[in-house]
Amino acid sequence: VRSSRKKWGAAARLFLRFSERCFVQFCDRLTSVSKFKATARGFGAREAAIGYVPNGIVEAGVDTAFTDPLLAEHRLPAGSFLLFACGRLDSTKGLHTLLDAYERAGTDEPLLMIGDFTHDRDYAAAMERRIAALAGGSKRVCVVRTLLPRERLLRVLRSARLLVFPSEYEAM
Repeated sequence: VRSSRKKWGAAARLFLRFSERCFVQFCDRLTSVSKFKATARGFGAREAAIGYVPNGIVEAGVDTAFTDPLLAEHRLPAGSFLLFACGRLDSTKGLHTLLDAYERAGTDEPLLMIGDFTHDRDYAAAMERRIAALAGGSKRVCVVRTLLPRERLLRVLRSARLLVFPSEYEAM
């Protein structure tokens, strides 16, 4: 859990390193969201097998029968849009990376972004300007600036063609 996030101060980073050391040395079972880690060697600790626990959502295919008022409002037919969803939007979520890629791809496929845009107001304002410039008055880029209840978000997710989450830190 060594973090280079700006939000972690020196004391917090020290505590996270200590916690990681305790985790590796004293836990009965280690887990990871990475398939590529087979063993762990942490801080001179024992070598331990790591159990893989998938992070994310089980692939179930697109639910084309689902119609949500949100999708109707933005004229997004099921299976025809890209989705970016986050809880609290900040720069580590990688929205700027997604917008760069989306612009370079030159696709006409709509992009729906859902999340709380109030957490990091400076970053959100910069992204709002980029989104407005990218959309250029078209309806192909849609923003929902509030969180959806979990079940509804999962239904919207199942209606998307693709979920894109270019996080810089979250091992997704």
